[in-house]
Amino acid sequence: MIINEGVFTPTFSTNMIIQDQITLGWPKHIAAYLGKGYLGLSFSDDRDNAYLAACGEYAERAFFNKRMRGVSRKKLSDLPDSNRQQLYSFIKQMCPLDLVNEINTHEFDLCLVESITDDETLLVPTAVISIGEQQDSQFIVSRDTTGNSVHFDENKCFNNSLLEFVERQSLITSFLYSKGQTRFDIDDLSIFGSSCNLIKKILCYGEVYAADISLFENAYTILLCFSSSKENASVMYSVGCSSSYSIKEAFEKSARELYSSFVTMLSIYDEGDGSYYEEYEKNMDYYLKLYYDKNHPDTYKEFGVFFNNSIPEVRTSEAVFCPKKHFEDLLEDISEISGRVYSYRSEILFPRKEKLYVCKIFSLDMFYNMDISRKCNLNNKITSLYGGVSSRDIKFIPFP
Repeated sequence: MIINEGVFTPTFSTNMIIQDQITLGWPKHIAAYLGKGYLGLSFSDDRDNAYLAACGEYAERAFFNKRMRGVSRKKLSDLPDSNRQQLYSFIKQMCPLDLVNEINTHEFDLCLVESITDDETLLVPTAVISIGEQQDSQFIVSRDTTGNSVHFDENKCFNNSLLEFVERQSLITSFLYSKGQTRFDIDDLSIFGSSCNLIKKILCYGEVYAADISLFENAYTILLCFSSSKENASVMYSVGCSSSYSIKEAFEKSARELYSSFVTMLSIYDEGDGSYYEEYEKNMDYYLKLYYDKNHPDTYKEFGVFFNNSIPEVRTSEAVFCPKKHFEDLLEDISEISGRVYSYRSEILFPRKEKLYVCKIFSLDMFYNMDISRKCNLNNKITSLYGGVSSRDIKFIPFP
Protein backbone atom coordinates (compact mmCIF):
# COMPACT_ATOMS: atom_id res chain seq x y z
CA MET A 1 0.00 0.00 0.00
CA ILE A 2 1.26 3.48 -0.89
CA ILE A 3 1.06 6.15 1.82
CA ASN A 4 1.40 9.71 0.49
CA GLU A 5 3.09 12.55 2.42
CA GLY A 6 3.77 12.56 6.12
CA VAL A 7 1.07 12.27 8.75
CA PHE A 8 -1.36 15.20 8.59
CA THR A 9 -2.57 16.71 11.88
CA PRO A 10 -5.72 18.85 11.56
CA THR A 11 -6.15 21.80 13.90
CA PHE A 12 -8.46 20.91 16.78
CA SER A 13 -8.34 23.92 19.08
CA THR A 14 -10.45 26.45 20.94
CA ASN A 15 -12.32 27.33 17.75
CA MET A 16 -14.22 24.05 18.16
CA ILE A 17 -17.93 24.39 18.85
CA ILE A 18 -20.07 21.36 19.62
CA GLN A 19 -23.71 22.15 19.06
CA ASP A 20 -26.88 20.11 19.51
CA GLN A 21 -29.03 20.59 16.43
CA ILE A 22 -32.81 20.67 16.30
CA THR A 23 -33.88 17.09 17.04
CA LEU A 24 -37.67 17.10 17.47
CA GLY A 25 -37.09 14.54 20.20
CA TRP A 26 -35.03 12.34 17.84
CA PRO A 27 -31.51 11.09 18.53
CA LYS A 28 -29.03 13.79 19.47
CA HIS A 29 -27.72 15.49 16.36
CA ILE A 30 -24.25 16.91 16.93
CA ALA A 31 -22.61 19.53 14.72
CA ALA A 32 -18.87 20.05 15.18
CA TYR A 33 -17.54 23.26 13.64
CA LEU A 34 -13.75 23.08 13.71
CA GLY A 35 -12.11 25.80 11.68
CA LYS A 36 -13.53 28.12 9.09
CA GLY A 37 -15.50 26.49 6.32
CA TYR A 38 -15.32 22.88 7.54
CA LEU A 39 -18.24 21.10 9.14
CA GLY A 40 -18.32 17.68 10.72
CA LEU A 41 -21.86 16.46 11.23
CA SER A 42 -23.08 13.35 13.01
CA PHE A 43 -25.78 12.13 15.36
CA SER A 44 -26.28 9.34 17.85
CA ASP A 45 -28.15 8.52 21.04
CA ASP A 46 -24.69 8.58 22.62
CA ARG A 47 -23.13 12.06 22.67
CA ASP A 48 -19.53 10.79 22.77
CA ASN A 49 -20.06 8.61 19.70
CA ALA A 50 -21.71 11.48 17.85
CA TYR A 51 -18.86 13.79 18.82
CA LEU A 52 -16.19 11.34 17.65
CA ALA A 53 -17.94 10.73 14.32
CA ALA A 54 -18.46 14.46 13.73
CA CYS A 55 -14.78 15.13 14.44
CA GLY A 56 -13.82 12.34 12.04
CA GLU A 57 -15.94 13.87 9.29
CA TYR A 58 -14.37 17.24 9.97
CA ALA A 59 -10.88 15.70 9.79
CA GLU A 60 -11.76 14.18 6.40
CA ARG A 61 -12.95 17.51 5.03
CA ALA A 62 -9.99 19.38 6.47
CA PHE A 63 -7.59 16.88 4.89
CA PHE A 64 -9.07 17.02 1.41
CA ASN A 65 -9.33 20.81 1.49
CA LYS A 66 -5.73 21.39 2.51
CA ARG A 67 -2.87 22.16 0.14
CA MET A 68 -1.21 18.83 -0.64
CA ARG A 69 2.42 18.03 -1.33
CA GLY A 70 3.18 15.85 -4.31
CA VAL A 71 6.14 13.51 -4.74
CA SER A 72 7.47 15.31 -7.83
CA ARG A 73 6.79 18.01 -10.42
CA LYS A 74 6.85 16.86 -14.03
CA LYS A 75 5.54 17.63 -17.47
CA LEU A 76 3.22 15.03 -18.94
CA SER A 77 5.77 14.44 -21.68
CA ASP A 78 8.21 13.17 -19.02
CA LEU A 79 5.83 10.41 -17.90
CA PRO A 80 5.56 6.86 -19.28
CA ASP A 81 3.23 6.65 -22.30
CA SER A 82 0.32 4.96 -20.52
CA ASN A 83 0.43 7.41 -17.61
CA ARG A 84 0.74 10.40 -19.95
CA GLN A 85 -2.13 9.33 -22.21
CA GLN A 86 -4.53 8.74 -19.31
CA LEU A 87 -3.77 12.09 -17.73
CA TYR A 88 -3.91 14.05 -20.96
CA SER A 89 -7.32 12.66 -21.89
CA PHE A 90 -8.65 13.35 -18.40
CA ILE A 91 -7.20 16.84 -17.95
CA LYS A 92 -8.34 17.89 -21.42
CA GLN A 93 -11.95 17.25 -20.38
CA MET A 94 -11.58 19.07 -17.09
CA CYS A 95 -9.63 22.21 -17.99
CA PRO A 96 -10.81 25.48 -19.60
CA LEU A 97 -10.44 25.67 -23.37
CA ASP A 98 -7.84 28.44 -23.21
CA LEU A 99 -5.47 26.14 -21.27
CA VAL A 100 -5.71 22.99 -23.42
CA ASN A 101 -2.59 23.89 -25.40
CA GLU A 102 -0.59 24.20 -22.17
CA ILE A 103 -1.38 20.72 -20.81
CA ASN A 104 1.72 19.04 -22.27
CA THR A 105 4.14 21.84 -21.36
CA HIS A 106 2.95 22.58 -17.82
CA GLU A 107 4.77 21.02 -14.86
CA PHE A 108 2.20 19.33 -12.62
CA ASP A 109 2.57 18.60 -8.92
CA LEU A 110 2.11 14.81 -8.86
CA CYS A 111 1.22 12.24 -6.20
CA LEU A 112 1.19 8.46 -6.39
CA VAL A 113 -1.97 6.32 -6.58
CA GLU A 114 -2.56 2.62 -7.17
CA SER A 115 -5.16 0.54 -8.99
CA ILE A 116 -7.87 -1.04 -6.82
CA THR A 117 -7.81 -4.25 -8.89
CA ASP A 118 -4.10 -4.88 -9.64
CA ASP A 119 -0.59 -3.63 -8.90
CA GLU A 120 -0.57 -0.72 -11.36
CA THR A 121 0.62 2.61 -9.97
CA LEU A 122 0.06 6.02 -11.51
CA LEU A 123 1.21 9.59 -10.98
CA VAL A 124 -1.68 12.07 -10.92
CA PRO A 125 -1.85 15.81 -10.10
CA THR A 126 -2.61 16.58 -6.45
CA ALA A 127 -5.50 18.67 -7.81
CA VAL A 128 -7.19 15.40 -8.82
CA ILE A 129 -7.22 14.32 -5.16
CA SER A 130 -7.80 17.55 -3.25
CA ILE A 131 -10.73 19.95 -3.47
CA GLY A 132 -8.61 22.67 -1.89
CA GLU A 133 -6.56 25.21 -3.82
CA GLN A 134 -3.61 23.39 -5.44
CA GLN A 135 -0.78 24.51 -7.67
CA ASP A 136 -2.56 23.14 -10.75
CA SER A 137 -6.16 23.93 -9.83
CA GLN A 138 -6.56 26.08 -12.93
CA PHE A 139 -6.38 22.91 -15.06
CA ILE A 140 -8.78 20.79 -13.00
CA VAL A 141 -11.46 23.24 -12.00
CA SER A 142 -14.31 20.85 -11.23
CA ARG A 143 -13.74 18.75 -8.11
CA ASP A 144 -15.57 17.33 -5.12
CA THR A 145 -15.27 14.78 -2.32
CA THR A 146 -16.59 11.72 -4.13
CA GLY A 147 -15.15 8.45 -2.81
CA ASN A 148 -13.47 9.86 0.31
CA SER A 149 -13.29 8.16 3.68
CA VAL A 150 -11.41 8.21 6.98
CA HIS A 151 -11.42 5.45 9.60
CA PHE A 152 -9.33 4.09 12.46
CA ASP A 153 -9.33 0.70 10.68
CA GLU A 154 -7.42 0.63 7.39
CA ASN A 155 -9.58 -2.01 5.69
CA LYS A 156 -12.84 -0.35 6.73
CA CYS A 157 -11.51 2.95 5.43
CA PHE A 158 -10.90 1.42 1.99
CA ASN A 159 -14.26 -0.34 1.98
CA ASN A 160 -16.17 2.80 2.99
CA SER A 161 -14.42 4.77 0.27
CA LEU A 162 -15.28 2.08 -2.29
CA LEU A 163 -18.96 2.10 -1.30
CA GLU A 164 -19.14 5.89 -1.51
CA PHE A 165 -17.55 5.71 -4.97
CA VAL A 166 -20.22 3.16 -5.97
CA GLU A 167 -22.94 5.37 -4.48
CA ARG A 168 -21.90 8.45 -6.46
CA GLN A 169 -21.36 6.59 -9.75
CA SER A 170 -24.83 5.09 -9.33
CA LEU A 171 -26.44 8.37 -8.29
CA ILE A 172 -25.16 10.33 -11.28
CA THR A 173 -26.01 7.53 -13.71
CA SER A 174 -29.52 7.16 -12.33
CA PHE A 175 -30.12 10.91 -12.38
CA LEU A 176 -28.95 11.31 -15.98
CA TYR A 177 -30.63 8.24 -17.47
CA SER A 178 -33.48 7.46 -15.02
CA LYS A 179 -31.86 4.06 -14.45
CA GLY A 180 -32.24 1.73 -11.49
CA GLN A 181 -32.64 -1.88 -10.40
CA THR A 182 -35.85 -1.71 -8.35
CA ARG A 183 -38.52 0.73 -7.18
CA PHE A 184 -39.98 0.09 -3.75
CA ASP A 185 -43.44 0.26 -2.25
CA ILE A 186 -42.69 0.97 1.41
CA ASP A 187 -45.18 -1.36 3.10
CA ASP A 188 -42.88 -2.64 5.86
CA LEU A 189 -40.55 -0.32 7.80
CA SER A 190 -38.52 -3.16 9.34
CA ILE A 191 -36.19 -3.04 6.32
CA PHE A 192 -34.82 0.22 7.76
CA GLY A 193 -33.40 -1.68 10.75
CA SER A 194 -32.18 0.64 13.50
CA SER A 195 -33.32 3.64 11.41
CA CYS A 196 -36.96 2.53 11.50
CA ASN A 197 -37.95 5.17 14.07
CA LEU A 198 -36.28 7.91 12.03
CA ILE A 199 -38.38 7.02 8.99
CA LYS A 200 -41.53 6.92 11.13
CA LYS A 201 -40.81 10.47 12.27
CA ILE A 202 -40.10 11.72 8.74
CA LEU A 203 -43.27 10.10 7.39
CA CYS A 204 -45.26 12.29 9.80
CA TYR A 205 -44.20 15.25 7.65
CA GLY A 206 -44.71 13.89 4.13
CA GLU A 207 -43.96 11.06 1.69
CA VAL A 208 -40.77 9.01 1.24
CA TYR A 209 -39.89 7.47 -2.15
CA ALA A 210 -37.35 4.64 -2.45
CA ALA A 211 -35.39 2.93 -5.22
CA ASP A 212 -32.32 0.74 -5.65
CA ILE A 213 -30.34 2.74 -8.20
CA SER A 214 -27.13 0.69 -8.15
CA LEU A 215 -25.07 0.74 -11.32
CA PHE A 216 -23.32 -2.42 -10.14
CA GLU A 217 -24.86 -5.86 -9.69
CA ASN A 218 -22.96 -6.64 -6.50
CA ALA A 219 -23.97 -3.69 -4.35
CA TYR A 220 -27.23 -2.14 -3.25
CA THR A 221 -27.50 1.64 -3.60
CA ILE A 222 -30.68 2.92 -2.00
CA LEU A 223 -31.99 6.38 -2.89
CA LEU A 224 -34.58 7.90 -0.56
CA CYS A 225 -36.39 11.15 -1.36
CA PHE A 226 -38.71 13.02 0.99
CA SER A 227 -41.44 15.32 -0.31
CA SER A 228 -44.05 17.40 1.50
CA SER A 229 -46.71 19.59 -0.06
CA LYS A 230 -48.15 20.54 3.32
CA GLU A 231 -48.92 24.22 3.67
CA ASN A 232 -46.26 26.18 5.61
CA ALA A 233 -43.93 23.15 5.79
CA SER A 234 -40.36 24.20 6.61
CA VAL A 235 -38.91 21.16 4.84
CA MET A 236 -40.43 20.18 1.50
CA TYR A 237 -37.53 18.15 0.07
CA SER A 238 -34.71 16.04 1.46
CA VAL A 239 -32.62 13.22 0.05
CA GLY A 240 -30.44 10.38 1.29
CA CYS A 241 -28.40 7.79 -0.56
CA SER A 242 -26.02 5.04 0.51
CA SER A 243 -24.50 1.79 -0.73
CA SER A 244 -23.89 -1.52 1.01
CA TYR A 245 -23.57 -5.26 0.39
CA SER A 246 -26.75 -5.84 2.41
CA ILE A 247 -30.04 -4.32 1.25
CA LYS A 248 -31.16 -3.80 4.84
CA GLU A 249 -27.95 -1.99 5.73
CA ALA A 250 -28.26 0.15 2.58
CA PHE A 251 -31.79 1.16 3.61
CA GLU A 252 -30.62 1.81 7.17
CA LYS A 253 -27.70 4.01 6.11
CA SER A 254 -29.76 5.87 3.50
CA ALA A 255 -32.39 6.64 6.14
CA ARG A 256 -29.70 8.15 8.35
CA GLU A 257 -28.54 10.29 5.43
CA LEU A 258 -32.13 11.34 4.75
CA TYR A 259 -32.59 12.22 8.41
CA SER A 260 -29.39 14.26 8.43
CA SER A 261 -30.52 16.11 5.30
CA PHE A 262 -34.00 16.69 6.76
CA VAL A 263 -32.83 18.01 10.13
CA THR A 264 -30.12 20.20 8.60
CA MET A 265 -32.68 21.71 6.22
CA LEU A 266 -35.02 22.21 9.15
CA SER A 267 -32.34 23.96 11.18
CA ILE A 268 -31.47 26.59 8.55
CA TYR A 269 -34.98 27.73 7.65
CA ASP A 270 -36.98 30.36 9.49
CA GLU A 271 -40.33 28.70 9.98
CA GLY A 272 -42.02 32.08 9.97
CA ASP A 273 -41.30 33.25 6.44
CA GLY A 274 -39.47 30.32 4.79
CA SER A 275 -36.18 32.22 4.41
CA TYR A 276 -32.71 31.17 5.55
CA TYR A 277 -31.44 32.17 8.93
CA GLU A 278 -28.90 34.88 8.13
CA GLU A 279 -25.94 33.25 9.89
CA TYR A 280 -26.35 30.10 7.74
CA GLU A 281 -26.85 31.87 4.43
CA LYS A 282 -23.67 33.92 4.63
CA ASN A 283 -21.58 30.78 5.27
CA MET A 284 -23.00 28.62 2.45
CA ASP A 285 -20.83 27.77 -0.51
CA TYR A 286 -22.24 27.95 -4.05
CA TYR A 287 -23.30 24.30 -4.38
CA LEU A 288 -24.73 24.05 -0.88
CA LYS A 289 -26.91 27.08 -1.57
CA LEU A 290 -28.08 25.49 -4.84
CA TYR A 291 -29.15 22.45 -2.85
CA TYR A 292 -31.01 24.41 -0.20
CA ASP A 293 -32.74 26.41 -2.94
CA LYS A 294 -34.26 23.08 -4.05
CA ASN A 295 -36.52 22.98 -0.99
CA HIS A 296 -39.69 22.41 -3.05
CA PRO A 297 -42.22 19.53 -2.99
CA ASP A 298 -41.66 18.62 -6.67
CA THR A 299 -37.86 18.36 -6.51
CA TYR A 300 -37.96 14.58 -6.03
CA LYS A 301 -39.51 14.33 -9.51
CA GLU A 302 -36.13 15.25 -10.99
CA PHE A 303 -35.12 11.66 -10.19
CA GLY A 304 -36.81 9.92 -13.10
CA VAL A 305 -36.13 6.47 -11.65
CA PHE A 306 -39.27 6.81 -9.52
CA PHE A 307 -41.40 7.13 -12.67
CA ASN A 308 -39.63 4.65 -14.96
CA ASN A 309 -42.25 1.91 -15.37
CA SER A 310 -39.72 -0.41 -17.02
CA ILE A 311 -38.08 -0.80 -13.59
CA PRO A 312 -39.83 -3.46 -11.47
CA GLU A 313 -41.59 -2.39 -8.28
CA VAL A 314 -41.20 -4.53 -5.16
CA ARG A 315 -42.67 -4.27 -1.67
CA THR A 316 -40.11 -3.69 1.06
CA SER A 317 -41.62 -6.65 2.91
CA GLU A 318 -40.32 -8.81 0.03
CA ALA A 319 -37.02 -6.98 -0.36
CA VAL A 320 -35.75 -8.12 3.05
CA PHE A 321 -35.05 -11.51 1.43
CA CYS A 322 -32.62 -10.10 -1.16
CA PRO A 323 -29.25 -11.91 -0.99
CA LYS A 324 -26.14 -10.35 0.48
CA LYS A 325 -23.51 -9.15 -2.01
CA HIS A 326 -19.72 -9.42 -1.66
CA PHE A 327 -16.69 -7.14 -1.79
CA GLU A 328 -14.67 -9.26 -4.24
CA ASP A 329 -17.58 -9.48 -6.68
CA LEU A 330 -18.08 -5.70 -6.51
CA LEU A 331 -14.43 -5.13 -7.44
CA GLU A 332 -14.98 -7.40 -10.44
CA ASP A 333 -18.11 -5.44 -11.42
CA ILE A 334 -16.16 -2.18 -11.37
CA SER A 335 -13.25 -3.60 -13.36
CA GLU A 336 -15.65 -4.76 -16.09
CA ILE A 337 -16.54 -1.11 -16.73
CA SER A 338 -13.08 0.34 -16.20
CA GLY A 339 -9.62 -0.86 -15.23
CA ARG A 340 -8.70 2.73 -14.42
CA VAL A 341 -10.03 3.09 -10.90
CA TYR A 342 -7.44 4.14 -8.33
CA SER A 343 -7.00 4.70 -4.61
CA TYR A 344 -5.09 7.47 -2.88
CA ARG A 345 -3.98 6.73 0.70
CA SER A 346 -2.67 8.88 3.52
CA GLU A 347 -2.96 9.29 7.30
CA ILE A 348 -4.30 11.78 9.84
CA LEU A 349 -3.12 12.14 13.43
CA PHE A 350 -6.19 12.51 15.65
CA PRO A 351 -6.09 14.73 18.80
CA ARG A 352 -5.53 11.75 21.13
CA LYS A 353 -2.60 10.72 18.92
CA GLU A 354 -4.65 7.99 17.27
CA LYS A 355 -4.04 7.38 13.59
CA LEU A 356 -6.87 7.89 11.11
CA TYR A 357 -6.45 6.24 7.72
CA VAL A 358 -7.48 8.27 4.69
CA CYS A 359 -8.60 6.91 1.33
CA LYS A 360 -9.98 8.39 -1.87
CA ILE A 361 -11.19 6.17 -4.70
CA PHE A 362 -11.66 7.77 -8.09
CA SER A 363 -11.62 6.99 -11.78
CA LEU A 364 -10.14 8.82 -14.74
CA ASP A 365 -12.69 7.41 -17.20
CA MET A 366 -15.90 7.13 -15.18
CA PHE A 367 -17.82 9.98 -13.54
CA TYR A 368 -15.22 12.04 -11.74
CA ASN A 369 -17.55 14.15 -9.59
CA MET A 370 -21.03 15.57 -9.08
CA ASP A 371 -20.51 18.76 -11.08
CA ILE A 372 -22.22 17.86 -14.35
CA SER A 373 -23.53 21.30 -15.29
CA ARG A 374 -20.83 21.84 -17.94
CA LYS A 375 -20.78 18.20 -19.04
CA CYS A 376 -17.01 18.31 -18.62
CA ASN A 377 -16.72 14.76 -17.30
CA LEU A 378 -19.35 12.93 -19.31
CA ASN A 379 -17.21 11.49 -22.11
CA ASN A 380 -16.51 8.25 -20.28
CA LYS A 381 -17.09 4.51 -20.01
CA ILE A 382 -20.49 4.82 -18.32
CA THR A 383 -22.00 7.22 -20.84
CA SER A 384 -20.83 4.91 -23.61
CA LEU A 385 -22.89 2.11 -22.02
CA TYR A 386 -26.03 4.22 -22.44
CA GLY A 387 -25.42 5.51 -25.94
CA GLY A 388 -23.72 8.82 -25.20
CA VAL A 389 -24.27 11.96 -23.18
CA SER A 390 -27.76 12.42 -21.76
CA SER A 391 -29.91 14.84 -23.74
CA ARG A 392 -31.36 16.29 -20.52
CA ASP A 393 -30.67 19.94 -19.84
CA ILE A 394 -28.81 19.28 -16.61
CA LYS A 395 -28.07 22.16 -14.28
CA PHE A 396 -27.49 20.53 -10.90
CA ILE A 397 -28.17 17.27 -9.06
CA PRO A 398 -30.31 18.15 -6.01
CA PHE A 399 -28.00 16.36 -3.59
CA PRO A 400 -25.91 17.93 -0.80
